[in-house]
Amino acid sequence: MQGKDPTPLFEIIHKAPRGPRRGVRVPEWIRRADEMERQVETAEPTVPPDPSAPPAWRSWWSRPIRFRLQSGVLALAGTAMLALVVVAFLIGMRFQERLIRQEQIEYVAIDQTLDPVREKPANRALIPTSVERNLPVTGGAAPPRGAGAAGDPADPREPGLNYFRLVTLPDSAVGEGQKAVSFLQSQGVDAVLIPVNNGRSYKLIALPGFTRIGSPEAKKFEDRLKSLGRLWKSGHRGSSDWNDLLAEKYKPGVN
Repeated sequence: MQGKDPTPLFEIIHKAPRGPRRGVRVPEWIRRADEMERQVETAEPTVPPDPSAPPAWRSWWSRPIRFRLQSGVLALAGTAMLALVVVAFLIGMRFQERLIRQEQIEYVAIDQTLDPVREKPANRALIPTSVERNLPVTGGAAPPRGAGAAGDPADPREPGLNYFRLVTLPDSAVGEGQKAVSFLQSQGVDAVLIPVNNGRSYKLIALPGFTRIGSPEAKKFEDRLKSLGRLWKSGHRGSSDWNDLLAEKYKPGVN
């Protein structure tokens, strides 16, 4: 048969020009379904909330917090806390001292308001006739109105003169009062410890007395007492520096 190409068929196919291969087109709905399936597989599983679990704010409140501090910062913080405690203690002591002074001033002011009543003679007409007069004493002897230093029963004050009352102490602090008397005497100032309020308290009186409390001598003596009071408080741990000392006129049987 003429005109037939004797080249084998597979060679003809092998030598033929090759174009781009086209794959099978997948429908759009199949591709979307595959993408959704992959998203579902990669998504984290949803855990239903536990009703017994604590609320979020409580877990945040109890969550531990860890932080690091340098040794120097920790030492400074400790020093600051110690200084704060010391300052608070000193402020409390100062407040207590002011409170004690205010009570002493109020006590003296109230005591002075009773002076006119003490000086006024008793009205015997107000005593009922059924009450016996000059009743016998059933208790021990009454304590003396005044007592000098070191237990001397004599009161060295002179009536009508003005004396500086340095401080009033309760009977539990009579030991401090005796030490204050010794301290003043060592500084060249005479003093006496006088029981008042039936021996429930004592007042520290500096000697001598003055006719006029506003005289230059009295003012100079007052300044010296205040100076010694600061020395007594700082050097001998006294409860008061006598800065609020008072001048009072001695009236026998009254003060």
